[in-house]
Amino acid sequence: MSADILRDDPFCVPSSSSPIFNMRVEYGGLIFLSGMADERGERARYPGDYKAQTTLVLSYIDEQLQKTGASKAHILKVVVYLRNMEEGIGPFSEAWDAWKDPASLPVRTCVEAKMVHLDALVEIDVTAAAPNKPPPLK
Repeated sequence: MSADILRDDPFCVPSSSSPIFNMRVEYGGLIFLSGMADERGERARYPGDYKAQTTLVLSYIDEQLQKTGASKAHILKVVVYLRNMEEGIGPFSEAWDAWKDPASLPVRTCVEAKMVHLDALVEIDVTAAAPNKPPPLK
């Protein structure tokens, strides 16, 4: 079974020299993206407000999906974590509405959550259909 699982883009925290998880896993015709937040060293860490962070996180989602040949049209489900729902849902929704594909809306859950990084306001994890890879038959 492990031969059927594609694990890619291992993630290391600055305090560790070895990966602690993968940013992307593919299995059975599905793509799983780890909670996407602004955690890359080559970009400004956690810039701006909810809208700015959401826009950046959505661009990371686009990048990860493109690596598999997928796009936002393939997204089945997203779970959105906002540090403060009252402050964040409006600006998050503005960025989401500008980015979403109205013809392929996924199911979506939004929850308020404490973030691992104090400056992080938004994190999004994604489940998408892998293009041209049907799920295994039983």
